[in-house]
Amino acid sequence: DRLAALAPWYHIALLDRADIHRTIGDALAAMPKDPNIIWVTGPSKTADVEGILIQGVHGPGAQACLIV
Repeated sequence: DRLAALAPWYHIALLDRADIHRTIGDALAAMPKDPNIIWVTGPSKTADVEGILIQGVHGPGAQACLIV
């Protein structure tokens, strides 16, 4: 479920060392063409019409990557 990627407070990704690429372009070329891939790069930031900054509405509050 795509929404599951947006809900957890803490996200831990397990990454195989062979899946590490030099560039995002290389990583994208190696990935299957799946429309359900979500790139989570950190907590979201948005501002309302009054310019009040709100952080962490979507995506995890913290994330870690364990290389195996």
